[in-house]
Amino acid sequence: MLTGSEIVRSVYGMWRLARLDTIGLQWLDRSPDGFWRSFRLAILLLPAFALHVYYDLSGSTITASLPRIVAIEGIYYIVAWTAFPVLVHPIAAALGREERYIGYIVALNWSQVIQYGVLLPVETLLFFGNGGGVGMFLGVLVFFALSFYLWFIAKTALDIPGTTAAGLVVLDILISQVNYLAARTMLG
Repeated sequence: MLTGSEIVRSVYGMWRLARLDTIGLQWLDRSPDGFWRSFRLAILLLPAFALHVYYDLSGSTITASLPRIVAIEGIYYIVAWTAFPVLVHPIAAALGREERYIGYIVALNWSQVIQYGVLLPVETLLFFGNGGGVGMFLGVLVFFALSFYLWFIAKTALDIPGTTAAGLVVLDILISQVNYLAARTMLG
């Protein structure tokens, strides 16, 4: 399992990256073992994901049973954690950055902590109806801020040009949206 010191160190590194400090990468375990351990975050972040799903499905017209929702959202969550890392490996190799791939995925996985930390308060505001136009504006602002954060991670961790990093972020967003739409379609 992830140790407390690894969690603190890694989240601190990601916080530094969020502040556009490239030194943040040095706080991450970018070894092959660190790569596989970073996927254990999916277990630790499962409650945050469950809250996100609850907010997303509340007030919707979905009539699927709870077991069906849990099964479909479980598959969605697994795909969300694995599809992009699998697809980006040959891209990193084609870019001549295969040796930096592990560090990129480690940073990307740990970035989920920061992403949920920023996203859930805005979703909570919107869920309780206190956001109005301000909440919607914050939602858009958070989307662009997190997209920029992912761009900076890709650019820094892979040491690639900004346009190439932007392409990876767009690919990540597209994969996420296809995955999301597939899950929602299966829920009816």
